[in-house]
Amino acid sequence: MTLWHDSLAQTPINAGKPAKWVRLGARLGYLAKGAVYALIAFLAARGAWIAGSASGPREVLWTVVEQPVGMVLLAGVASGLSAYSLWRFTQCIADTEGCGRSFRGLCARAGYFGSGLVYGGLVMLAAPILTGVARRRQHPDDAYVRGWTRAMMQQPWGRWLVGAVGIGVIVFGLA
Repeated sequence: MTLWHDSLAQTPINAGKPAKWVRLGARLGYLAKGAVYALIAFLAARGAWIAGSASGPREVLWTVVEQPVGMVLLAGVASGLSAYSLWRFTQCIADTEGCGRSFRGLCARAGYFGSGLVYGGLVMLAAPILTGVARRRQHPDDAYVRGWTRAMMQQPWGRWLVGAVGIGVIVFGLA
């Protein structure tokens, strides 16, 4: 099973077309990434109008799990983010984007690697929840985020500002 199909033996590994399973995994990963951004944006916008809404990555995951089909949804998102994370590592290692070994190219490839770590980290946050190891509890970061969100909400245009942040995250996720 190869990562890339090459029509000529002399062509470099990244010059061919990615195998179907690689393309499928990348698409699934991009879909999951978009779903995560949309979910975070929805919860941020919801937080502008409902007190006590999710405030950080852990709280977002627990909010998902508490929905009627939350475990299935979280498992799907975690699977997709795993695929996306692997795709980012593949982009870094196999140089699928043709960045090369120049300073600029190596920086881009390092960015792919960092992105893979971030999304892999989200998967690592979801894994204990999915396996039943994790129990819901307040995290210190959650209190910090809730504090500045509460302070922002007390300002005259606070709800609109928090809602605008949520919309910004939606736009970023769609982009």
